[in-house]
Amino acid sequence: MNWFNAVDATYRTDLRELNELNFARFDAKFEQRMAELRAELRQAIAALRSELRGVPRTGAPSRPPPLRGIPCPLDT
Repeated sequence: MNWFNAVDATYRTDLRELNELNFARFDAKFEQRMAELRAELRQAIAALRSELRGVPRTGAPSRPPPLRGIPCPLDT
């Protein structure tokens, strides 16, 4: 019975080490992909900002333009 417990403990230790190694690999890949995503988002935001710099800022009109043949109650 002691032999069986020793073998079981060895396998548990091996499995724990294997799980820790796999998690470390996963964590490294995850961090790398998150860094890539952040870089892509920064580029996209910078591109949008540069596009918006070229667009003139205009406020919304106080009221929409009149429709043909429909009287506007604001004109009375």
